[in-house]
Amino acid sequence: MKNKSIYDGWIDEMASFQLPRWNELSSVPLYMDQLLALVKDYLKSFRLQDTSNMEITPAMVNNYVKLGLMPKPEKKRYYRRHIAYLIIITLFKQAISIQEIRKVLVYLAASHGNEQAYNLFCTYLETSVRKECHYYQTGEFTYENGQAYKDPDHFDHYIIWNACSLITHLIFSRRLIECLSPEDLVLDEQKISS
Repeated sequence: MKNKSIYDGWIDEMASFQLPRWNELSSVPLYMDQLLALVKDYLKSFRLQDTSNMEITPAMVNNYVKLGLMPKPEKKRYYRRHIAYLIIITLFKQAISIQEIRKVLVYLAASHGNEQAYNLFCTYLETSVRKECHYYQTGEFTYENGQAYKDPDHFDHYIIWNACSLITHLIFSRRLIECLSPEDLVLDEQKISS
């Protein structure tokens, strides 16, 4: 692959990727443009050349509020919970529909509250990203036929493997989301108001 060195560099960057935890998110009220700039900065490592899915605009944020994906701003100002919701929504929409995101967000807020749900999301995302980076960097992972993950002669297998993993994870995630019952989606106002 001609641009393998670019991919290797990105893997090195992603291996140390870290999202800010709830208490590290801005506690200062933000206006829309500040909110967008901050979230874009937090997610810059995820941006690809085709950034259409990672784009965040004021219209999108307004739609997310209208659709009940995130809380309404308070006097046109956004707070910690808005930042957390926007980070999660932006990443989730890479893989699942807006309706599925809403179900997941409601379920997480109802079961854990905003702070704990956001911190769990950060931990799991970082763990997943680091695991993939580790497998790639060390060549520890091999396919069933014994070819190494990072072997340049078998990079086509790596691409296929990742595409198949994506399909598998999407199918399993979507089925799990489908299994959420209405009782699972009842909000506890105390948990989500933080």
